[in-house]
Amino acid sequence: MQNENPFSSPSNLPFEAPDFDRIQNKDFKPAILKGIAEKKKEIEAIANNPEDPNFENTFVALEKSGQQLGRVLRVFNLLTGANTNDTLQQVRAEIAPKLSELGDAVYLNDKLFQRVKTIYEQRDELDLDAESKRLVEVYYRNFELSGANLPEEKKEALKKLNSELAQLRTTFSNKLLEAGKAASLIVDDKELLKGLSDAELKGAAKKAEEHGHKGAFEITLQNTTQQPDLQKLQNRATRKALFENSIHRADNGNEYDTQSTLAKIAHIRAKQAALLGFKNYAEWNLQDQMAQTPEAVQEDR
Repeated sequence: MQNENPFSSPSNLPFEAPDFDRIQNKDFKPAILKGIAEKKKEIEAIANNPEDPNFENTFVALEKSGQQLGRVLRVFNLLTGANTNDTLQQVRAEIAPKLSELGDAVYLNDKLFQRVKTIYEQRDELDLDAESKRLVEVYYRNFELSGANLPEEKKEALKKLNSELAQLRTTFSNKLLEAGKAASLIVDDKELLKGLSDAELKGAAKKAEEHGHKGAFEITLQNTTQQPDLQKLQNRATRKALFENSIHRADNGNEYDTQSTLAKIAHIRAKQAALLGFKNYAEWNLQDQMAQTPEAVQEDR
């Protein structure tokens, strides 16, 4: 159907690549909300399955759940992380707590965890290949690290922290993107941009005009500290200005300053770690990483 949401079914393109010719900003929110609702139903069906838990009806079912949500979030996260706009940022802010709630509906679902735990405890006796056994172990560890073993009152406290953190992370990401746009370097004199190619100058002039700086040139920031144009620009003052704009894009006290948001994120993470029985966020976060402990990270190798 012509008006069908493009995320309702897999793309017909090779490797199911997103069909961007069909995707519009208005498609994301309804597709995400529908995907969340579908995933929740699937999770409840797995958790309340009257059959005894086994690898197929628990782990395979979990792996197959959330197909539409996966399709839409892969595209949505790509765009909001690299080429966002006001509409997508608004959607991101609206769905952040809903996605956090979905995560809690999975990892803090005791019925589901008991099924996972049953299979985990029997994993050595079951006829599982190495990949399947590893999947069981990863799922169990993720449930544990997400608070599945907490008493109910602590689970509720964790849910509130998870929701607050989701909103703060969205605020941080949106501010950072806006900060990058606002910190673009505007240059009026073409001579100050010696080293850039004619094509690059033409592109910079076009961007400046689009943003109301006709006759000027706009050097946009990349999402790194060391901007690629720094190695081409011959004028030292221009290089310095571009570098300063880059490193101070989100700490200059304006509306895009992320320092207070980062402090709040750190505070919430510390509370989450304490609730889960860890000394700090680093100790919690490194449990499933190669280093495993903060001390190992600091070791001289």
